[in-house]
Amino acid sequence: MSTKFQINLDISSTAVLTDALGIIRKFETDSKFDPWGIFIDARGQRDPAVVHAAVTGCLAPHNKPATPTNLSLTSGPNVAQINPDGTVNNLIVVEWDSPKDKLSVGVDVQYQLCGTTYWISVARTSPYQNLQWIGNTVPGKSYDVRIRSARADGSTSSWLTFHNYTVSGVQKSAGGK
Repeated sequence: MSTKFQINLDISSTAVLTDALGIIRKFETDSKFDPWGIFIDARGQRDPAVVHAAVTGCLAPHNKPATPTNLSLTSGPNVAQINPDGTVNNLIVVEWDSPKDKLSVGVDVQYQLCGTTYWISVARTSPYQNLQWIGNTVPGKSYDVRIRSARADGSTSSWLTFHNYTVSGVQKSAGGK
């Protein structure tokens, strides 16, 4: 499916790039096309977003990807994994609202034990899955957890961080009893 873009002038003679959903970007007045059909802004500069849109059919991002929102963490007996041998895998369930970014292809999740400097990455997940698990955490220990969105071109959003989350979990005695 390809997206078609149009550049029109609005009532104030501002060039407006639109797709089927509406205005994507407004440009300065006195913007125009050069003889080859490349969009030139009011300063006489070629606009790479419009050049990219004309060539590939999609708008090149000029801004940083949007960060996922509403990061929440859950742990405890309801989310702990009890293995057949009786050992316990205490989990942190990481949840978020999807980033408001059509170009997002994934969400990165990282965590660290509070007081350390090394971040551990969890597998990138779909931005619309809104859920990831962090395994083998220790009840009573505190962790920092952070998430960000990523685009196919490698650009990433700012990190959204939850600091000092203390894991509640299940403690089993040796042998699972």
